Amino acid sequence: MKLDGFTDYDVHILSDECVFSTTHKVRLDITEDPHDVCYELVHGLATTEKIEEISNNKVNPLSESREVEFTLREGLNTIVAISYDKQQKRYINVKEIYCMPEDAQNWRAIGTGKFTEDAISGLGAGMGVPTYDVAVEENVNTPGYYRIVNAYADYVKDYQ
Repeated sequence: MKLDGFTDYDVHILSDECVFSTTHKVRLDITEDPHDVCYELVHGLATTEKIEEISNNKVNPLSESREVEFTLREGLNTIVAISYDKQQKRYINVKEIYCMPEDAQNWRAIGTGKFTEDAISGLGAGMGVPTYDVAVEENVNTPGYYRIVNAYADYVKDYQ
């Protein structure tokens, strides 16, 4: 949304931060203010060098708002959008998206662990800081890469 009398040179990257499918649609919103808008998907973290490369190459030009379908990889993916104002000042817009597809065949159960979460408990009075037993799995293709399964299942059950 653009307010009357104000300019907006940013690219608004509208997406959930955590998705469960490797095919994901993202809305890229721009006003008529920016020019030389371009974007690119980076698998992993977008380094300063990668942002410079995207800025210099100007791939995937964008002249109007639209929905774009990306093919994500498991783990961190970063959408980088570059835009410019009339004085050629560069605006860098970044959205990190974590892709955690359901992929049971590539994970093996290795036991349980303790999960302590304080972020959610701050939303309710007297909830305390909960610690729960959770199932832990290891990726069969990337040893040392772990995930916890249904981390909030017991927590939600206690407060339903």
